[in-house]
This record gives sequence, C-alpha cells and structure tokens, in this order.
Amino acid sequence: MATVTVFPNVSRAAGDVGSAAAPGPYVTAAQSYAGTATSVVAQIVSTTWATDDPTVVVTFALDRSLDGGATWTEVEVAQTNPQQVNPKGGGLPSFQVPSNLLGTPASVRVRLGLSATLKMGMSATIV
Repeated sequence: MATVTVFPNVSRAAGDVGSAAAPGPYVTAAQSYAGTATSVVAQIVSTTWATDDPTVVVTFALDRSLDGGATWTEVEVAQTNPQQVNPKGGGLPSFQVPSNLLGTPASVRVRLGLSATLKMGMSATIV
C-alpha cells in the first residue's frame, strides 16, 4: 500500500499527545484498515533530526476505532528523541503495529506529542 504523509515536515510547537478519548493538538484523520495488511508503520520525517536538541521528547501513539470513529482505543505508544536512530538498520525512528492488535475492519489514526518546539513530520504505511 502507498505511504502517505500524516504530518507535514514543519515546525511544531510543544503539545501533549493527549489520550485516545481526548487527543492533543496533533492528531491525524482516520484511515480505514480493512484487515488485509500485516501492520501499520509510522516513520518520522525530518531534515534536521541529526542536529536537533536531543532532550526533546517525541511521543507518538496509534489509536484504533472499531465503530467508525465514535470511540477510540490506544493500541501502541512509543517515545524517542532527536539524534536517536532506528535500532533496526539506522535511519530515522519508526514504529510498527502488527495487525493482530488492530482488529478488523478498523479505523486507525496517529497522535503526536512534543515536549518542545521541533521541526518534523511523519509518514505512515499500511503494509
């Protein structure tokens, strides 16, 4: 499946990730998940990651909805910091949620939290 930009690579002010029921300021639109894929992968996008302040905490969470977006459940949460690399082969951090945690069919969305202003974005792929 195609990779889509869920958060453009722009400067963002600090904002809490919130919760599934009360998301913070950075939350994607819902994407349909039909259950034919094996996972959802979210990937940080940044041109300044290697030199950004490593004390900034970046939190991203994946939520699912089994009722068309009426209610949301948090499935996975991950945290990272600028200058960290993906332990599986380097590169910018990403996180992958296997389909068995999502339920089918479902809607999925990503929430982003930042402890301080940071220029970054995120792409997502349902694979």
